Amino acid sequence: MDFRRFWCNYVTGKVVEVTDFADGARAHADELDIPAEVQAKFAEYTPLRSRGLCELLFLSTPLGRWQWGPYDLRAEFCAEDDAPFLRCVATFARKEQFEPDFMLHLINDYKLQRRHCRWRDFPGEVR
Repeated sequence: MDFRRFWCNYVTGKVVEVTDFADGARAHADELDIPAEVQAKFAEYTPLRSRGLCELLFLSTPLGRWQWGPYDLRAEFCAEDDAPFLRCVATFARKEQFEPDFMLHLINDYKLQRRHCRWRDFPGEVR
């Protein structure tokens, strides 16, 4: 099963496709507006600690990530206010013309909240 991976800066709306989340964040750090002080910490995270790098990015930047497969989109972010990230996902979904029954799985690590819905039922305030 093929998945496509993306980072998004949900403040700027910039979405970047990557082959690997950790390597992609490093390679596209400037494009994603990752501050220099956060980039300076990248060396602390080896491939075995790539989850730690994602946590650093979630806590230090307005970045979220998603993995898009043939049947669903799995998105993860960490923010008190969901709306900017959800708007970014909604913009992407409209651009890619998701079918009404396409599944979305959203995880907000800040709120320890998981949402599962079909595209047609995506949170109304951001559609």
